Amino acid sequence: MGFTKILVTSFLLVILVVSMSSQNAMASEIKATINGQKCISQCIGSYDNYKCSVDCIALGYVTGGCRTLYPSEPPYCCCYKL
Repeated sequence: MGFTKILVTSFLLVILVVSMSSQNAMASEIKATINGQKCISQCIGSYDNYKCSVDCIALGYVTGGCRTLYPSEPPYCCCYKL
């Protein structure tokens, strides 16, 4: 009885950990592709619109630029196809 109880508890704990970790991944995926834009990195320091656009073109997009996705967050380099 004791072994079965430990086994079931361990199994439920693994299920809980896996479900919580996948929710964080899903939230970041949604954030990264808002309105057809793919946001690749933060625009901080010397990483400006020009460098963002060059990186986006290198990745196969038409262009890109530093955009603020949410008011409380820093701008991100978002690439898009026209």
